[in-house]
Amino acid sequence: MHDGLVLYTTPSICTALGYLKDAWIGRSFIDYVHPKDKATLADQIKNGIVSPQEERPKGINGRRASLFCGLRKYTRSFAHQSINKEARSNLYLPFHLTLSFRDFRDRTTEQQHKAMFLVVTAQPVHSAYKAPEETIISSVFTTRHNATCYLSHVDPDVVQYFGYLPQDMVGRSLFDFYHPEDLPFIKDIYETVIKLEGASFRSKPYRFGIQNGDYVVLETEWSSFINPWTKKLEFVVGQHRILKGPANPDIFRVSCTTEHSQLTNISEEVLKEAKIIQEEIRTLLDESIQRKSDITELDVSKRCKDLASFMENLLQETRTPGFGKDVLATDERSFSVTISYVLVSPTLINFASSTV
Repeated sequence: MHDGLVLYTTPSICTALGYLKDAWIGRSFIDYVHPKDKATLADQIKNGIVSPQEERPKGINGRRASLFCGLRKYTRSFAHQSINKEARSNLYLPFHLTLSFRDFRDRTTEQQHKAMFLVVTAQPVHSAYKAPEETIISSVFTTRHNATCYLSHVDPDVVQYFGYLPQDMVGRSLFDFYHPEDLPFIKDIYETVIKLEGASFRSKPYRFGIQNGDYVVLETEWSSFINPWTKKLEFVVGQHRILKGPANPDIFRVSCTTEHSQLTNISEEVLKEAKIIQEEIRTLLDESIQRKSDITELDVSKRCKDLASFMENLLQETRTPGFGKDVLATDERSFSVTISYVLVSPTLINFASSTV
Protein backbone atom coordinates (compact mmCIF):
# COMPACT_ATOMS: atom_id res chain seq x y z
CA MET A 1 0.00 0.00 0.00
CA HIS A 2 2.96 2.32 0.61
CA ASP A 3 3.66 2.82 -3.11
CA GLY A 4 0.05 3.11 -4.36
CA LEU A 5 0.86 1.66 -7.77
CA VAL A 6 -1.95 0.44 -10.02
CA LEU A 7 -1.96 -3.33 -10.60
CA TYR A 8 -5.12 -3.72 -12.68
CA THR A 9 -7.81 -1.67 -14.45
CA THR A 10 -11.00 -2.77 -16.16
CA PRO A 11 -11.39 -2.21 -19.92
CA SER A 12 -14.07 0.45 -19.32
CA ILE A 13 -11.33 2.96 -18.45
CA CYS A 14 -11.10 3.52 -22.19
CA THR A 15 -14.68 4.80 -22.50
CA ALA A 16 -14.61 6.57 -19.13
CA LEU A 17 -11.37 8.55 -19.53
CA GLY A 18 -9.96 7.64 -22.93
CA TYR A 19 -6.91 5.66 -21.75
CA LEU A 20 -5.82 2.29 -23.10
CA LYS A 21 -6.67 -0.55 -20.73
CA ASP A 22 -3.13 -1.01 -19.36
CA ALA A 23 -2.06 2.65 -19.51
CA TRP A 24 -2.23 3.05 -15.71
CA ILE A 25 -0.50 -0.21 -14.82
CA GLY A 26 2.61 0.45 -12.73
CA ARG A 27 1.77 4.13 -12.30
CA SER A 28 0.68 5.90 -9.13
CA PHE A 29 -3.09 6.35 -8.93
CA ILE A 30 -2.75 9.68 -7.10
CA ASP A 31 -1.10 11.18 -10.21
CA TYR A 32 -4.45 11.04 -12.01
CA VAL A 33 -6.42 12.73 -9.20
CA HIS A 34 -7.08 16.48 -9.30
CA PRO A 35 -4.68 18.36 -6.99
CA LYS A 36 -7.61 19.81 -5.00
CA ASP A 37 -8.93 16.31 -4.27
CA LYS A 38 -5.70 14.57 -3.24
CA ALA A 39 -6.05 15.54 0.43
CA THR A 40 -9.66 14.27 0.52
CA LEU A 41 -8.60 10.95 -1.02
CA ALA A 42 -5.66 10.61 1.39
CA ASP A 43 -7.95 11.20 4.38
CA GLN A 44 -10.39 8.50 3.24
CA ILE A 45 -7.56 6.01 2.69
CA LYS A 46 -6.02 6.79 6.08
CA ASN A 47 -9.37 6.38 7.85
CA GLY A 48 -9.98 3.08 6.07
CA ILE A 49 -6.59 1.71 7.08
CA VAL A 50 -6.70 2.67 10.76
CA SER A 51 -10.37 1.80 11.43
CA PRO A 52 -10.69 -0.88 14.14
CA GLN A 53 -11.48 -4.41 13.01
CA GLU A 54 -14.81 -4.45 14.86
CA GLU A 55 -15.96 -1.31 13.01
CA ARG A 56 -15.31 -2.70 9.56
CA PRO A 57 -18.45 -3.43 7.52
CA LYS A 58 -18.92 -7.08 6.68
CA GLY A 59 -18.76 -8.12 3.04
CA ILE A 60 -16.48 -9.48 0.38
CA ASN A 61 -14.51 -6.25 0.11
CA GLY A 62 -14.19 -5.53 3.84
CA ARG A 63 -13.83 -1.85 4.79
CA ARG A 64 -15.37 0.72 2.48
CA ALA A 65 -15.27 4.46 1.99
CA SER A 66 -16.56 6.80 -0.68
CA LEU A 67 -15.88 10.28 -2.02
CA PHE A 68 -16.18 12.49 -5.08
CA CYS A 69 -13.12 13.60 -6.99
CA GLY A 70 -11.89 14.66 -10.40
CA LEU A 71 -9.89 12.17 -12.52
CA ARG A 72 -7.75 13.32 -15.40
CA LYS A 73 -8.92 12.33 -18.84
CA TYR A 74 -6.54 11.32 -21.60
CA THR A 75 -5.02 14.02 -23.80
CA ARG A 76 -2.12 13.76 -26.21
CA SER A 77 -0.24 16.52 -24.41
CA PHE A 78 -0.78 14.97 -20.96
CA ALA A 79 2.81 15.40 -19.82
CA HIS A 80 3.16 18.98 -21.01
CA GLN A 81 0.05 20.56 -19.48
CA SER A 82 0.34 22.35 -16.15
CA ILE A 83 -2.62 22.53 -13.79
CA ASN A 84 -3.67 25.29 -11.44
CA LYS A 85 -3.90 23.46 -8.12
CA GLU A 86 -6.49 25.93 -6.79
CA ALA A 87 -8.95 25.71 -9.69
CA ARG A 88 -11.03 23.10 -11.45
CA SER A 89 -10.12 22.23 -15.01
CA ASN A 90 -11.93 20.78 -18.01
CA LEU A 91 -9.08 18.24 -18.20
CA TYR A 92 -10.69 16.43 -15.26
CA LEU A 93 -14.03 14.62 -15.11
CA PRO A 94 -16.08 14.11 -11.92
CA PHE A 95 -16.33 10.60 -10.48
CA HIS A 96 -17.84 8.98 -7.41
CA LEU A 97 -15.20 6.67 -5.95
CA THR A 98 -15.92 3.71 -3.70
CA LEU A 99 -12.81 2.50 -1.89
CA SER A 100 -12.67 -1.11 -0.70
CA PHE A 101 -9.78 -2.31 1.45
CA ARG A 102 -8.63 -5.93 1.23
CA ASP A 103 -6.07 -7.68 3.38
CA PHE A 104 -3.96 -10.24 1.56
CA ARG A 105 -1.56 -12.80 3.01
CA ASP A 106 0.95 -14.52 0.72
CA ARG A 107 0.75 -18.21 1.76
CA THR A 108 3.38 -19.32 -0.77
CA THR A 109 6.20 -18.15 1.49
CA GLU A 110 7.14 -19.34 4.93
CA GLN A 111 6.87 -15.87 6.48
CA GLN A 112 3.42 -15.30 4.90
CA HIS A 113 3.85 -11.59 4.25
CA LYS A 114 0.68 -9.56 4.76
CA ALA A 115 -0.26 -6.87 2.22
CA MET A 116 -3.19 -4.56 1.66
CA PHE A 117 -5.01 -3.96 -1.60
CA LEU A 118 -7.16 -0.95 -2.38
CA VAL A 119 -9.93 -1.60 -4.90
CA VAL A 120 -11.33 1.61 -6.38
CA THR A 121 -14.68 1.56 -8.18
CA ALA A 122 -15.12 4.78 -10.18
CA GLN A 123 -18.57 5.82 -11.39
CA PRO A 124 -18.85 8.87 -13.67
CA VAL A 125 -21.19 11.60 -12.48
CA HIS A 126 -23.44 13.30 -15.05
CA SER A 127 -25.46 16.48 -15.04
CA ALA A 128 -29.07 16.18 -13.88
CA TYR A 129 -30.14 18.52 -16.70
CA LYS A 130 -30.88 17.55 -20.29
CA ALA A 131 -31.97 20.88 -21.81
CA PRO A 132 -31.35 24.63 -21.24
CA GLU A 133 -33.43 26.18 -18.44
CA GLU A 134 -35.20 22.89 -17.90
CA THR A 135 -38.14 22.87 -15.49
CA ILE A 136 -37.65 19.98 -13.08
CA ILE A 137 -38.63 18.85 -9.62
CA SER A 138 -35.42 17.51 -8.14
CA SER A 139 -34.90 15.37 -5.08
CA VAL A 140 -34.37 17.24 -1.81
CA PHE A 141 -30.78 17.87 -0.72
CA THR A 142 -29.44 19.66 2.33
CA THR A 143 -26.85 22.31 3.16
CA ARG A 144 -25.85 23.76 6.51
CA HIS A 145 -24.06 27.03 7.21
CA ASN A 146 -22.98 28.95 10.30
CA ALA A 147 -23.92 32.44 11.48
CA THR A 148 -21.23 33.98 9.27
CA CYS A 149 -22.81 32.32 6.20
CA TYR A 150 -19.94 29.89 5.59
CA LEU A 151 -20.99 26.40 4.50
CA SER A 152 -20.16 23.61 6.96
CA HIS A 153 -21.96 20.72 5.22
CA VAL A 154 -23.42 19.89 1.80
CA ASP A 155 -25.14 16.72 0.63
CA PRO A 156 -23.45 14.65 -2.11
CA ASP A 157 -26.42 15.39 -4.40
CA VAL A 158 -25.02 18.89 -4.97
CA VAL A 159 -22.64 17.33 -7.50
CA GLN A 160 -25.28 16.48 -10.10
CA TYR A 161 -27.28 19.68 -9.51
CA PHE A 162 -24.55 22.33 -8.99
CA GLY A 163 -21.51 20.78 -10.67
CA TYR A 164 -19.44 21.40 -7.56
CA LEU A 165 -17.87 18.60 -5.56
CA PRO A 166 -18.71 18.73 -1.82
CA GLN A 167 -15.15 19.78 -0.93
CA ASP A 168 -15.46 22.68 -3.40
CA MET A 169 -18.34 24.21 -1.43
CA VAL A 170 -17.58 23.48 2.24
CA GLY A 171 -15.80 26.44 3.79
CA ARG A 172 -17.03 28.93 1.19
CA SER A 173 -19.38 31.84 1.80
CA LEU A 174 -22.94 31.56 0.53
CA PHE A 175 -22.56 35.07 -0.85
CA ASP A 176 -20.32 33.48 -3.51
CA PHE A 177 -23.44 31.71 -4.80
CA TYR A 178 -26.39 34.07 -4.18
CA HIS A 179 -27.33 36.32 -7.10
CA PRO A 180 -26.66 39.98 -6.17
CA GLU A 181 -30.11 41.08 -7.35
CA ASP A 182 -31.74 38.56 -5.00
CA LEU A 183 -29.95 39.73 -1.84
CA PRO A 184 -32.78 42.05 -0.63
CA PHE A 185 -35.06 39.01 -0.72
CA ILE A 186 -32.37 36.81 0.88
CA LYS A 187 -32.15 39.33 3.73
CA ASP A 188 -35.92 38.96 4.27
CA ILE A 189 -35.41 35.20 4.47
CA TYR A 190 -32.82 35.52 7.23
CA GLU A 191 -35.01 37.98 9.14
CA THR A 192 -37.73 35.31 9.09
CA VAL A 193 -35.21 32.67 10.22
CA ILE A 194 -34.43 34.78 13.29
CA LYS A 195 -38.07 35.64 13.94
CA LEU A 196 -39.25 32.00 13.89
CA GLU A 197 -36.54 30.88 16.38
CA GLY A 198 -35.80 27.54 14.73
CA ALA A 199 -39.22 26.73 13.29
CA SER A 200 -39.10 25.69 9.64
CA PHE A 201 -40.65 27.63 6.78
CA ARG A 202 -40.51 27.56 2.98
CA SER A 203 -39.27 30.60 1.10
CA LYS A 204 -40.06 31.81 -2.38
CA PRO A 205 -37.66 30.70 -5.15
CA TYR A 206 -34.31 32.43 -5.64
CA ARG A 207 -31.20 32.01 -7.82
CA PHE A 208 -28.07 30.05 -6.89
CA GLY A 209 -24.75 30.04 -8.78
CA ILE A 210 -23.31 26.77 -10.11
CA GLN A 211 -19.95 25.53 -11.41
CA ASN A 212 -20.26 26.66 -15.05
CA GLY A 213 -21.16 30.26 -14.16
CA ASP A 214 -24.93 29.95 -14.69
CA TYR A 215 -27.70 30.00 -12.10
CA VAL A 216 -30.41 27.54 -11.09
CA VAL A 217 -33.66 28.44 -9.34
CA LEU A 218 -34.07 26.94 -5.86
CA GLU A 219 -36.96 26.50 -3.50
CA THR A 220 -35.79 26.06 0.10
CA GLU A 221 -37.26 25.03 3.43
CA TRP A 222 -35.28 26.80 6.15
CA SER A 223 -34.72 25.96 9.81
CA SER A 224 -32.12 26.93 12.40
CA PHE A 225 -30.67 26.17 15.81
CA ILE A 226 -30.28 28.85 18.46
CA ASN A 227 -27.98 28.10 21.38
CA PRO A 228 -30.20 28.36 24.52
CA TRP A 229 -27.27 29.44 26.70
CA THR A 230 -25.58 32.03 24.51
CA LYS A 231 -28.82 33.00 22.73
CA LYS A 232 -26.80 33.07 19.52
CA LEU A 233 -27.60 31.51 16.17
CA GLU A 234 -25.44 28.39 15.76
CA PHE A 235 -26.36 27.24 12.26
CA VAL A 236 -28.98 27.39 9.52
CA VAL A 237 -30.18 24.33 7.59
CA GLY A 238 -31.58 24.57 4.08
CA GLN A 239 -33.47 21.73 2.41
CA HIS A 240 -33.39 22.57 -1.28
CA ARG A 241 -35.26 21.54 -4.39
CA ILE A 242 -34.37 22.62 -7.93
CA LEU A 243 -37.25 24.21 -9.84
CA LYS A 244 -35.43 25.45 -12.94
CA GLY A 245 -32.13 24.36 -14.45
CA PRO A 246 -29.31 26.52 -15.84
CA ALA A 247 -29.03 28.00 -19.33
CA ASN A 248 -26.14 25.61 -20.04
CA PRO A 249 -26.98 22.06 -18.89
CA ASP A 250 -23.26 21.11 -18.93
CA ILE A 251 -22.80 22.08 -15.29
CA PHE A 252 -19.29 20.58 -15.04
CA ARG A 253 -17.93 22.85 -17.75
CA VAL A 254 -15.47 25.24 -16.11
CA SER A 255 -16.00 28.83 -17.18
CA CYS A 256 -12.98 30.58 -18.71
CA THR A 257 -13.75 33.76 -16.76
CA THR A 258 -13.38 34.13 -13.00
CA GLU A 259 -16.69 35.95 -12.66
CA HIS A 260 -20.14 34.51 -13.25
CA SER A 261 -21.14 35.21 -16.83
CA GLN A 262 -24.56 36.56 -15.81
CA LEU A 263 -23.00 39.21 -13.56
CA THR A 264 -21.56 41.17 -16.47
CA ASN A 265 -24.92 42.84 -17.10
CA ILE A 266 -25.41 43.97 -13.50
CA SER A 267 -24.78 47.62 -12.74
CA GLU A 268 -22.13 48.82 -10.30
CA GLU A 269 -24.87 50.34 -8.17
CA VAL A 270 -26.52 46.95 -7.67
CA LEU A 271 -23.18 45.33 -6.81
CA LYS A 272 -22.39 48.03 -4.24
CA GLU A 273 -25.84 47.64 -2.70
CA ALA A 274 -25.28 43.88 -2.56
CA LYS A 275 -22.10 44.38 -0.51
CA ILE A 276 -24.01 46.54 1.97
CA ILE A 277 -26.78 43.95 2.31
CA GLN A 278 -24.21 41.21 2.89
CA GLU A 279 -22.86 43.09 5.90
CA GLU A 280 -26.40 43.71 7.17
CA ILE A 281 -27.14 39.98 6.98
CA ARG A 282 -23.93 39.11 8.85
CA THR A 283 -24.77 41.64 11.56
CA LEU A 284 -28.33 40.31 11.81
CA LEU A 285 -27.19 36.70 12.27
CA ASP A 286 -24.53 37.66 14.82
CA GLU A 287 -26.90 39.44 17.22
CA SER A 288 -28.15 37.86 20.43
CA ILE A 289 -31.68 36.62 19.99
CA GLN A 290 -34.36 37.36 22.60
CA ARG A 291 -36.68 34.40 22.50
CA LYS A 292 -40.44 34.75 23.05
CA SER A 293 -40.13 32.63 26.19
CA ASP A 294 -37.62 35.14 27.58
CA ILE A 295 -40.05 37.99 26.91
CA THR A 296 -42.86 36.06 28.63
CA GLU A 297 -40.72 35.50 31.73
CA LEU A 298 -39.85 39.19 31.91
CA ASP A 299 -43.52 40.09 31.50
CA VAL A 300 -44.59 37.68 34.28
CA SER A 301 -41.89 39.02 36.59
CA LYS A 302 -43.12 42.58 36.00
CA ARG A 303 -46.70 41.53 36.76
CA CYS A 304 -45.58 39.89 40.01
CA LYS A 305 -43.86 43.10 41.08
CA ASP A 306 -46.94 45.15 40.16
CA LEU A 307 -49.17 42.79 42.15
CA ALA A 308 -46.88 42.96 45.20
CA SER A 309 -46.89 46.75 45.01
CA PHE A 310 -50.70 46.80 44.74
CA MET A 311 -51.14 44.50 47.76
CA GLU A 312 -48.74 46.61 49.81
CA ASN A 313 -50.70 49.77 49.00
CA LEU A 314 -53.95 48.01 49.82
CA LEU A 315 -52.70 46.94 53.26
CA GLN A 316 -51.56 50.48 53.98
CA GLU A 317 -55.02 51.78 53.13
CA THR A 318 -56.70 49.31 55.52
CA ARG A 319 -54.66 50.79 58.36
CA THR A 320 -55.81 54.36 57.66
CA PRO A 321 -58.69 55.90 59.76
CA GLY A 322 -62.18 55.50 58.32
CA PHE A 323 -61.31 52.42 56.38
CA GLY A 324 -63.08 49.75 58.49
CA LYS A 325 -65.05 46.56 58.38
CA ASP A 326 -68.10 48.26 56.99
CA VAL A 327 -66.20 49.20 53.89
CA LEU A 328 -64.92 45.71 53.38
CA ALA A 329 -68.33 44.23 54.01
CA THR A 330 -69.93 46.26 51.26
CA ASP A 331 -67.65 44.83 48.66
CA GLU A 332 -66.95 41.13 48.96
CA ARG A 333 -65.74 40.67 45.37
CA SER A 334 -62.46 38.79 45.10
CA PHE A 335 -59.95 38.18 42.35
CA SER A 336 -57.32 35.59 41.62
CA VAL A 337 -54.08 35.82 39.67
CA THR A 338 -52.66 32.80 37.92
CA ILE A 339 -48.96 33.06 37.14
CA SER A 340 -47.19 30.57 34.96
CA TYR A 341 -43.38 30.46 35.07
CA VAL A 342 -41.32 28.00 33.18
CA LEU A 343 -37.96 26.83 34.55
CA VAL A 344 -36.28 26.14 32.56
CA SER A 345 -0.23 -0.60 -1.04
CA PRO A 346 -1.32 -1.63 -4.40
CA THR A 347 -4.39 -0.22 -6.06
CA LEU A 348 -6.93 -2.01 -8.24
CA ILE A 349 -9.09 0.28 -10.36
CA ASN A 350 -12.56 -0.68 -11.51
CA PHE A 351 -14.41 1.74 -13.77
CA ALA A 352 -18.12 1.10 -13.46
CA SER A 353 -20.44 1.76 -16.35
CA SER A 354 -23.35 2.86 -14.14
CA THR A 355 -23.82 6.53 -13.38
CA VAL A 356 -24.62 8.63 -10.36
